[in-house]
Amino acid sequence: MVAAGSYLDGWLRQGRTLVAAADDAARPLILRLDPELRAKVVMALLAIILVGGLLVALAVLGGRRARRLARDRAPSSAAHGDAWYQKPLSPPDSAGPRAADPE
Repeated sequence: MVAAGSYLDGWLRQGRTLVAAADDAARPLILRLDPELRAKVVMALLAIILVGGLLVALAVLGGRRARRLARDRAPSSAAHGDAWYQKPLSPPDSAGPRAADPE
């Protein structure tokens, strides 16, 4: 009978150990970390969230700006009186080609 009692006692101890391990595993990982590492993890997650929010806000503002630019067309430019780009690069000679020129 002694052997059965020690077997049962050992089994109960093993069960308590398993329950304690299960309780420890049931706690969230963030709570199982030491406070210094927990603070680093929380700050890193906060930084990721803030950068993500900033990127979303930037995309929204860029979309609004692009939509506004597409909706409001630029006024048509009036023809300029001085169309410099249509003038020839050198003024034409009124006398025509010179006799000395082989052309």
